[in-house]
Amino acid sequence: MLPVRFRPHSISLLTVVPGSYNEETGDYIQGGEQWSEQYPCRYEPNGQARTVPVGVGKDIVYDYIVYLDTDIPEISYGQTLKLYNAEGECTGWYEAKGFHRGQLNAKTWVCLIHSDENDNGTD
Repeated sequence: MLPVRFRPHSISLLTVVPGSYNEETGDYIQGGEQWSEQYPCRYEPNGQARTVPVGVGKDIVYDYIVYLDTDIPEISYGQTLKLYNAEGECTGWYEAKGFHRGQLNAKTWVCLIHSDENDNGTD
């Protein structure tokens, strides 16, 4: 019998790298975006049309709820992320619709932006 993996999937966050100045020349160095390392997670589909509040009096139906370890960096509303299945294959790009950090875990609710079966997560 195979052991049960508590966090069989992984998640990667798209982060903004701010621009900076070269101290020696004073030249501006353009910022950009980069993908974070992959963090362990467990995601589950929303099979019952559950909603999450995203503003005063506004709820949305999310595609997946993602359970994470508490040491994950803060995930911002609208932040782009990738989910990877247990085999390490990217299942698609998602948009965060909420984030909560509790005592035992953190969780985020996400909606699919696009699914790309050929995305190997290297960009």
